[in-house]
Amino acid sequence: LVNIPEILYNITTLKELNLEMNIITSLSESIYKWKNLQELYLENNQLKKLPQNFKQLTSLEILRLCRNTIEIFPESICELNKLKLLDINQNIIKQIPPTINKLVKLDSLYLEENHLNYLPTLSGLINLESLSLGDNLFTSFPEQVCYIPNLKYLALNRNHIGNIPICIKHLQYLEQLDLSHNKLTKISVTLFEMSNLKRLYLKNNLLKEIPPFMEENTSLQILYLGYNKIAEIPITIYLLRNLCVFDIENNLLRQIPYTISRMIHMHTLYLENNHILELPDSICEMNLYALYVNNNLLTVLPNLIGNMKELEQLYLENNRIIKLPDSICNLSKLKNLNLQNNNLISLPNEFNKMNQLETLDLRNNRFQDNNELINSIALMLNIDIDV
Repeated sequence: LVNIPEILYNITTLKELNLEMNIITSLSESIYKWKNLQELYLENNQLKKLPQNFKQLTSLEILRLCRNTIEIFPESICELNKLKLLDINQNIIKQIPPTINKLVKLDSLYLEENHLNYLPTLSGLINLESLSLGDNLFTSFPEQVCYIPNLKYLALNRNHIGNIPICIKHLQYLEQLDLSHNKLTKISVTLFEMSNLKRLYLKNNLLKEIPPFMEENTSLQILYLGYNKIAEIPITIYLLRNLCVFDIENNLLRQIPYTISRMIHMHTLYLENNHILELPDSICEMNLYALYVNNNLLTVLPNLIGNMKELEQLYLENNRIIKLPDSICNLSKLKNLNLQNNNLISLPNEFNKMNQLETLDLRNNRFQDNNELINSIALMLNIDIDV
């Protein structure tokens, strides 16, 4: 469709209308007839603006306008006092009008991939819980978002932000914050003092250190710090009591603090692409489900690695491991084991005890006379082995 047929405007009983993936360039003034319309989907068209009487769609609750060519935010939208969700991602909008505060029922606002570098005051959006501002042109953290009273999800990824203001502490209900792919050089301690923050994404920044924790944090569950320049994990990391997923891949780590074992709720740990020389023995006390230590400088594994009874995923490729400890055979739940590109010359005699193994990669090692053992493992476990 290039234009919406006039006969469609005459169906005044419509409550939901999906017109996405067309080439519609404009909407007729007859749009006012859709007074019962609650959901309107116009993604992937060629709209540049909306008609002035668009504001007469007084029943509208969901409006999706992403992937059009809108340059100026249509102020007529701000008169839709029942609107709950507005998706205007991937347009070329440069400014948001202050009248957006009239949308007091709005709970989700998506403005990613536009040309925004400034926001008006947004404190009138009293029911807004989710705000996406990724892939815009912000060079500093837009402090206006700190005064949205009930915000729970905030995405500011892929901007040019270099600081986190202290006023972020006013977002007392915030549960998820995404600031990945920015230019942050420091992690604000304030983030770890926010009592409801559960998920924090700070990947691909310019961070050099994790601040030493002085107080216990029981809210944070997921922390992504990959692709930075962090050289050390503070010994007080265990004060993040309920952390479940910790990603610190692609940094400059050489060691892991022994206190990491006190993080009893952690199930997934990403340590790949660092400069780690050895793992602390205490890591064997953790109840990890997945451990990624590939692309490091390991030559040995802790002798008690077999104590990690819950481990299902173990990635050790691209290290310098010469020998596996016998206890690795006790990893009875292990499903995936990658050992390619190491210096192994043999395998433990009871290697075939790992009878849940589904994927085993042994390529590019230095095995001598282990063909018979490897073949017997493959036969017993009914798996394919890359050697």
